[in-house]
Parts: sequence; C-alpha cells; structure tokens
Amino acid sequence: MLYQTYEKPTKVKIIEAAFSFYTEPRYTDLSLSAIAAKVGISKTAIFRHFKNKEDLFSTMEQFLFDRTADNLRAVQAQFGADCLHKTEGWRMLLEKTIFMLASHAEYIWFIKSIFVSHQNTDVMLFRELRKRGLDLYSGADVQISEDGNRLRVDDPVIFFSTKYVINTLFFIIGEAALHHPEKLDKDHVKEFAATVARMFEDGIYEKEDWLSVEQMAQIDSKCCLDVNSLPPEDPVFVAISKVVRKKGIPHVTVESVAAELGLAKSSLYTYFSSKSEMMSNLIEKEISALVGYVGNAVKNITSPVEIDYGVIRAEMSFFKEHPSFIPVACWLHISGSLMPDGMMKGMNEVMKNETVPYIRRFSINRFFLSNWLGVLSSLIFLHTMDQEFTDDQMLQTIKQCFMYIQRGLGFNRADASLSEV
Repeated sequence: MLYQTYEKPTKVKIIEAAFSFYTEPRYTDLSLSAIAAKVGISKTAIFRHFKNKEDLFSTMEQFLFDRTADNLRAVQAQFGADCLHKTEGWRMLLEKTIFMLASHAEYIWFIKSIFVSHQNTDVMLFRELRKRGLDLYSGADVQISEDGNRLRVDDPVIFFSTKYVINTLFFIIGEAALHHPEKLDKDHVKEFAATVARMFEDGIYEKEDWLSVEQMAQIDSKCCLDVNSLPPEDPVFVAISKVVRKKGIPHVTVESVAAELGLAKSSLYTYFSSKSEMMSNLIEKEISALVGYVGNAVKNITSPVEIDYGVIRAEMSFFKEHPSFIPVACWLHISGSLMPDGMMKGMNEVMKNETVPYIRRFSINRFFLSNWLGVLSSLIFLHTMDQEFTDDQMLQTIKQCFMYIQRGLGFNRADASLSEV
C-alpha cells in the first residue's frame, strides 16, 4: 500500500461536529443527540469521551484559547512581550485572528456565544491566557477581585482599549459573515483585514469632522436626557433578563420566568399565550422605549457626527434606568435572526439611514453604524458597572470610546491626548 487513509479520532469528530452547528448565529440550545447524529454514533457514545455537554463545550473553549495563545505567542516572538503596545504587533495579531476566523465561521459564532454566556469574560480570558504563560495587559498590574468576577487593572486606558478592540473586532467580523461573506473568502480577506486595521488605527471620520472633548460636553448639554419620561421596567421583563443572565435565552420558559417572579406559571398565561408571545411583546415594548428616548434626546442635534455621539450618550442614560435590557440585547445580537426589525428601523430613522461622505472610505452605512454604536454602548455600560465607576467616570469612558471611533487607537498622540478626556 502506497499510502494509508488517516481516520480522525472519534473525540475530534465530536468536537468538529459540535462546532459545525455554529456556522451561523445560534439561538436554540444544542443537543448531544444532534451532534451524535452528525458524527454517526449514538448519544451514549459521546459520554465515552466527555462527561456531559458542559465538558464538551469546555473542551471547545479550550481549543479556541489554545489557538488564540498560539497567535499571541507568534506575535510576541517577533515583536517582544509588549507587542500589543506596538502598532506592528497588534496589527499582526489582528490579521492572524481575522485569517483564523475567516476560514472558520463556526468559531465566530461560538466565541460570540461565549461572550454572552459568561458574565465575566474579562476574567475568563485573562485566566486562560495566564495559564498558557501569556498576558493580554502587558505592563499593567492586573488583579482579580475577591469574588472572582471582575478584573482590576491599574491602567484603565489599556484595559478599556483592549475590550474595545476585542468587542469591535468580533462585531465587524460577525457583520461581514452575515451580510458580506465574500469579504472573508481567501481572495478578499487580506484586504478586509487591512481595512479593519486602518479603522482601529485611524478611526472612521475625517479629521475635519472630529469632535473635541469640549464639543462633546456641549452635546451632553444639548441631549434631552429626561429619565423621568421613561416608564418603569416591566417586572416580567426584569425576570426574563435575570433568567437570560443566568442561563441564556434558550432556557427562558414561562415556567422559569414565573419562578423568578415567585408566581405560578398559570398567572403569566393570563397575559401571554406562549413564551414566544411573552418575549416578543415585552422586547418590542422595551425597544420602543429605547428608540423613543434616544430619538427625543438627539432631536436638537443636526450634525451626523454629533448625532453619533449623542446616540451613545442617550443609550447609556437609558441603560442606567433600564439595566435589564442589556442581557436580552446581547442575546438578541448573538442570535442574529432574532434582532427585531423595529429596533433597527427605529434607530436608523433616528440616525438618518444613509451612507454619508465622511465614512464612505470604509463603506460604512448607518445600519452598520447604529448596530456598532449599540454594541459599544452596551460595552461601556457593562464596563462602567463592573468597575463601579461614578457618573463622571462613566462620561469619561464614553468620550474615550468615541475618541477611538473617530480618531483611532492612536488618539493619545500630540493632536489628541488622553489628558483632554
């Protein structure tokens, strides 16, 4: 025999089969039976290799952390331990990450599901890389809080800029995979990676459109942030949010929500005929409140760039009053198909849905931008709550984030120093 056919171990086949269910945004829970059927084995056979579904998913997570660590090691070998403080270093890591994800769409949606399934992904990522002898925050003193749920980093700029890059990168790649998969094919991915790198380095706006910190402060005063106009959070929606935060949307049932409220499920059936009706009605209600609040907040602003900043500012104000919206919104984003058209339509109307000249160089339209700003608003809110920031520190973080959007990660150069913020 001139050659011998290589047969993959069953364990590897199971892992690959599980990943294959994440080639697109996934909302429903994944069953071991479906994985077994794909491999061509019985469900029982899976337990010869994994204790349970959680063990399988943990192995998938470890596989991706290994790949991430390999990429970071390769960059450090070329540019040193502080490679992420150098343009060439983080650009190389960015490109390696994009190339990896472009050839494996299933990694994109599985990683995004990790983001919304774990309350403390910062801690998780830090620990997993540290276990592999790597540090994502090189040069900063990093501590894990006593409860193990949050990081304390002595350099807030390094901390937040890292979170900004990670969240923006996965948002952009996810949007490309959903709406422009051709950008991730082998003939275009190099150009796509270079474009994303330029967005991070230079920001998306032309210099003449940049807002100064003083101008942002003026917009703060222009925004009509009348929190008293907001209705109180619906107690059923709050209960849904708690279930989502604990277990994820696939595990939201009328029974689980009723239990969270301390009611019999028959009580909820008085108002809703099914889980689907309960979810859609309450989500539409929250989205309507958000869109109305943001629209009213920026009604006195006409400049597109000022509106962009005003939208983030208003969404942050809304989230402070309706924090239960965040876990549900995160799951809606990862599920893709569940993102209500009403929210996108409403926000696009607020932001004047059109491709405007100052962002045409990146082919960014208002649909993409309104989604991106929503992701960043959620990121800022969760970050500032996690770090127990004051209102002033929250405002500072909003401005820091908008500096990254408009001027890029190099905004602490002489033309726009952090001292401005």
